[in-house]
Amino acid sequence: MKLINKIRAWNLNRKQADLKKEIELYGMSDELLEKQVALNIKRNEHDIPDKTKLNDEGFVQ
Repeated sequence: MKLINKIRAWNLNRKQADLKKEIELYGMSDELLEKQVALNIKRNEHDIPDKTKLNDEGFVQ
């Protein structure tokens, strides 16, 4: 596995762990969690800035 792929996988895992901590603090439904994780994956694939968040209805703010 190339180093860049390892770094991308590590970053995605770290983002998902951060998201899980955030959900534990603030609470979020499983459906909304799945949408946020999908957004994180898209963000990782397309280098979308991390400032993109979902609101309570699951839409990008």
